[in-house]
Order: sequence, then C-alpha cells, then structure tokens
Amino acid sequence: MTMSDEAVKLERYQYNDHIVLKRRSALAVIAEEIHERPFDYPKHEHEQSYFMLTDHCVYREKMGSRTYHHPPHSVLWRPAGISHSDGMARSNGRSISVFIEDELLERYSDDVSVPNEFSEQNTYLVFLANRLRNEFRNWADGSALIAEGLVLEMLGYAGRNRIPAERLPPDWVVRIAEKLGDEYLKGHTNLELANDVGVHPVHLARTFRRHYGRSVGRYLKEIRVHRAMSLIQEKELTLAEIAYSTGFSDQSQFTKAFKQVFGITPGAFRYEVCGRS
Repeated sequence: MTMSDEAVKLERYQYNDHIVLKRRSALAVIAEEIHERPFDYPKHEHEQSYFMLTDHCVYREKMGSRTYHHPPHSVLWRPAGISHSDGMARSNGRSISVFIEDELLERYSDDVSVPNEFSEQNTYLVFLANRLRNEFRNWADGSALIAEGLVLEMLGYAGRNRIPAERLPPDWVVRIAEKLGDEYLKGHTNLELANDVGVHPVHLARTFRRHYGRSVGRYLKEIRVHRAMSLIQEKELTLAEIAYSTGFSDQSQFTKAFKQVFGITPGAFRYEVCGRS
C-alpha cells in the first residue's frame, strides 16, 4: 500500500485549544496542527520518528537540561522514544509533522543512517518540507505520489548530510564555516581564509571539501541562496531586491545559482511554496 491508496482523505480533529488535520498512508502520517492559543505540554514521548516544520510559530522544546527555541521555517528530526516537553508562547501557531512508519526506516536502513536528532534552517530540507506543506494544503490529482516522493527525499537528504561524530571537522574548519555564515555578503577567498586560521590554502580547500562535501565557493553560494529562500517566504520583495540583498551581482546570477542548488527558479519556488508570483 502506498500513499496514493489512502492519503486522499483529510481527517479533521477539533480539540479545546487546537485543530489537527491529517492524511495517512502505510508509509507516513502527515499532520498539520493549528494552535488557537499558546500551549505548554509536559514531558512525553512519541512512538514514531518524525520531521517537524515550524510554520509561522516559534516552537519551544526542552530535552533534558537543554531548552531550544526553534524559529519559523525550521525543520526538526526526532527519533521515536525521545523524551521532551514543548510549547508555543503565542496563539495561531502552525506546524507540519511527518510521522514515519518503522517499516520505511527499516527498508532503507542499509542505504542511509539518520542521526538521533537535529534541527536546521535555510537548507534544502526546509525547502522540501515547505513543498510538502504546500502539497498537503492543496491536495489534487497526483498529490499522493508527489508527497510520497518528498517524504523519501527528506529522509535521504537528512541521512546523507549528517556528519558522524568520528568524522567531525577540525575546529579551524568549523570556524571557517561559521565565518562564511556570518559574513556571506563578503567575497571570501581561500587565501584570505587560510591566513585567518594559519593553514595552507590547498590544505584548507581539501579539508573543507572532505568534511562539507563542497568547495568553499560552493558553500558560500549555498548560504546566500538559502538566505534568499527565507526572504522569498518571509518578505514581499522583488526577486531583484532579494538578489542584491543576499550578495548576488544581479537577478540573472541569482536565478542561475538558485536553480543550481534547488533545481527550480526562484520565481517558480515563490509560486509553488508561497502561492504567489
């Protein structure tokens, strides 16, 4: 049984303080929660592993002694059995969760290993989650197959891009990545960055690629594109304005870079995910 067999039906559950909308399949359950008032749930566990997209909310989560505040358009992965408490401080918060059946994880366990837990913003995974959200809300012929493909791609991307603990990059490589993230509008060179951390530029290039799977230039380009993706979703700016504000010389360069990273033009992304041209 695939998602196309059952997921056409939309289930609606009305509770005192929130609404839950669901579509089910043999592989996953996609659920949108709409919280009409702030909430604060005590410690609990989920029987299934799941992705969560924070959509127009700041999601508060406490695991052990750590408290996290996940901003809008974050994606979280939480495996089954993780104990946490959670809540939202404001009303009218929305989130989309994808609860994964154990059978699906077991089927691909030899191909990819998903880590215990993570959360991230402005990445391709967030892009995929937004596409899934849009498909969930605008269900039509073909949506079942699209949703199933998106869930599988999210799992594949999440597993492929996690770095095992024994392969964590050296501190100086992490500092470079953080510098690129903080100063993404600047035109950094390998020579400049190598001088900053005291290594040879060739050693920097090789080590950075080994740990991040891309060159410094490509990494910087992706940071700019991910920032642009957030601006497209959050603000009513023209694509030319977004291009200039994220470090691109013009809209043409921005469009080319965006399509290289996401396989779709920024205009098509705005239409597909945000529902506007």
